[in-house]
Parts: sequence; C-alpha cells; structure tokens
Amino acid sequence: MLFRSKLSNTDYILLFNNIISITILGILYYKLEYESGIFINNSEYIKFCKDQQNYDWELKALLANKIKVKEFNKKYFPELKQAKVLYNFNLTKIKEDQYEYREKVNFEELSSNLPDKYIIKCSVGGANHYIMKKNNFKELKKNCDHILYYYIPRIVRGAKENNQFQHLKYEPELFIEEYLGDNLIDYKFQLINNRLFFLMVKNAWKPDMCKFYNKDGNYLPNLFHWPGETNEMKLPKNFEKMKALCHKFYELTKIKYIRVDFYEINDEIYFGEYTISSGACRNKVSKNVDNYFKKFINNNI
Repeated sequence: MLFRSKLSNTDYILLFNNIISITILGILYYKLEYESGIFINNSEYIKFCKDQQNYDWELKALLANKIKVKEFNKKYFPELKQAKVLYNFNLTKIKEDQYEYREKVNFEELSSNLPDKYIIKCSVGGANHYIMKKNNFKELKKNCDHILYYYIPRIVRGAKENNQFQHLKYEPELFIEEYLGDNLIDYKFQLINNRLFFLMVKNAWKPDMCKFYNKDGNYLPNLFHWPGETNEMKLPKNFEKMKALCHKFYELTKIKYIRVDFYEINDEIYFGEYTISSGACRNKVSKNVDNYFKKFINNNI
C-alpha cells in the first residue's frame, strides 16, 4: 500500500522560494542578455561599424579632422554655422607619437587676446578638450601642455591600436576655439545608408542627460543604456532641416555609416562634428538593439 505524505509548511515555503528564485534569475538573464549588452561582443551592429572603417580613408580623414573639416563645411555647407578658430599653435614632431611647440609660446600675451571663455582642442580624436570658463594664462598653459604632452601621444597610439587611421593621415594640431554656450544641447544623428538609425539628444556638458528618437521624431528606448535618460532632452526646432543636411551630406560623400552632430543656438544650426566610428566600434550593444539594427538594415523599420 502506497502512502503519500503531505507537504509540510516548510516544503511549501521552500517551493515558493524556488519559484521566486527561478523567476528572479530569469529576469536577470533577460536583463543581461537582451538589454545590458554584457554578453554581446561581436554584434551585427558592431561588425557593420568595423566593416565601414575600411572604406574612404582619404575623405574620412578630412572629415574627422576638427580643423580641416571647417573648410569642407564652408565649401559644401555655407549655410551651416560653426565655432571659430581663435588661435592655432605651431607644432613640430619630435618622435613617432610626440610633439612639441615649434617656437616658444608667450601664454600671458596670448591670454590677453582671448575672450573670457573658450575651448582648447586637439584636431583629431575625441574627449581631448578643455573648457576655459575663466581666462587666465597659467591655466591656459597648463591645459595646452596637458593636451600636447599627454593626450596627443595617447591619441596617436590609440588610433593605431583601434584601426582608426583617419586620425593618422594629418599631423595633430592644437588650437583654441570659440565657446558656444553653457547650456549646449548636442543633437547626434546616426545615419546608416542615408537613413536615420537614431537621434541622440544629449546635454553637451552634462553627460548624464539624454534621450533617443527615431527618424520620425518619436521616442526610442535608450539604445545604448546611456545614463540619465530624461524628457528634458527635446527634439530640436530644426529637426527636419538637420535631417535634410544629413541627407545632403550622404549624397555628397556616399559614406554609409556616419554620425553628424549639430547644435541649435538662437534657432540657428551649428555644426558639431562628424564621427566616423562611434566609440571606435567597441561599444557593446544588447540583443534588443542588435535585433533592432537587423530589422533597420533590412528596411523592415
């Protein structure tokens, strides 16, 4: 005769805890695998980005250079405003990845001819600038020296290591540029095959404020899990005009993968930069983003 023992209260509690644990693990797996991008190292999106690095190096080198691109825009996009160059240092190459001032710079005299606010930049690479919000010659010299002796060697080495040869065609330049404003909003248009993959609206000086939009100006879930998603980041008033400029750029260059950045100041469009390989094509994306990309590239979105 078979006897069935009844489950005790402890058994029910253990069973309930197991169900809860499995549910939590399932949610965590979904979050990690489909949303966070942690498990995706070679997505279709990243492969496409890397593949596009192999084309049009001459043109991409011109577009990626923050000095030379100004002449390009002046010629082909005369309606597009851009920050003015206030001073350009003469540099000389002393080693493969090291540069020096060609002649001694009188920073005190230079400072006396500059506005109260400005930006010190390198002509190649990213994240290599200093914002001077209170002009003084000691800080000016310190920040110029830091870009020259620290950032430029890193940029040159990094360009070689990350297959970003567009930064190596021209010698790096150190220059001072007009400061466009304190509350600057950056409008980043990512185009693939002349179609808007996404628009990322981001506070230029506060990296924890952003929002994503699609080609129609509708909200997109945060594609790259950028911190600080907020409804404060609105579409630009010149959204359609900016898109038209992006399409004009494509017709001119036929570059399949490009990010075009704009600012909007007093309702006028200012150029930000052209980004050839965003994040050096190393940003991890989630399966959700990768699936979105596959649909987009196949014209299913």
